[in-house]
Amino acid sequence: MDIAQLKNALYTRLREEVQDVAQNHVLSKNEQAELSTDFVRSLANDIRIDGGPGTRVYVRDLVDRIDIELGYFEEGAENIDDFVERLKEESDLSSLVKLIQNVTDTSAPQYELGVISDIDKTIKPPTGGPYPGIVTLLNILTQKNLNAADVDEPIAFVTARDAARIVEIPDYFETHGVPQGPIEHGVGTLPWVAEPEKIKDASIYFDAYPDRRFILFGDSSHRDPEVYQALIEKYGDRVIAAFIHKVNRSVRPDRVDGLYLIEDYAEVADILHREQVLDDAERDQVILEVRG
Repeated sequence: MDIAQLKNALYTRLREEVQDVAQNHVLSKNEQAELSTDFVRSLANDIRIDGGPGTRVYVRDLVDRIDIELGYFEEGAENIDDFVERLKEESDLSSLVKLIQNVTDTSAPQYELGVISDIDKTIKPPTGGPYPGIVTLLNILTQKNLNAADVDEPIAFVTARDAARIVEIPDYFETHGVPQGPIEHGVGTLPWVAEPEKIKDASIYFDAYPDRRFILFGDSSHRDPEVYQALIEKYGDRVIAAFIHKVNRSVRPDRVDGLYLIEDYAEVADILHREQVLDDAERDQVILEVRG
């Protein structure tokens, strides 16, 4: 384990604790007191102080602050011991140092990885080839499992398109190198029809593969945010991350609460690297394709 992996592992542990303690998307003062590390409690206090009286501590903001603060200690550290010593120099990080032993003594969890993705405006723009980086990213993810060739349906697609309108999609995928997988089509694009249909279609794969954890891809133009919020509520930590490609000028914050709203797939690569799903080379491959 190198410094970056240790930092990312600490971030993941702390993020999961915050999400477990918070009863909703805002961390109350009582919940804050239940956090096990002075480090995170101190960051929550900083957010309240910076915002002034009555400021709410949103889980997403606190998680982002944890990542930034750990990055300060990672920067310039020559090795893991140096990283730990830098943490020890800060009095409010003593409880964090205790966590490091648990992190370094525990190997990363092994699980089967699956991908569920929307198609239009997530992979396929209105015209032309796929969005930069998404094909490379999907191919990397579908090959992440041990004995990947023996894993059934590592990727599945859910779409509001009806049966007649998915006929062209397999050829489009083959032409552009998108990994093939089953396509669950819809029965209508009206929101109150498409949303429950997509939830039902995605649930097929969660239920068929109970030991699998999933990464979800969608976009902000239709009902993907609401669909993925419902799946997270239903399946909890079996969702590693849910990404919403921002294709609208503005997106209401409540629509993407608990999700990652992203402008491009380089952002996804960074986040999945932080989550220890992608290694350095895989992250860099996607980022280079998107940003050059």
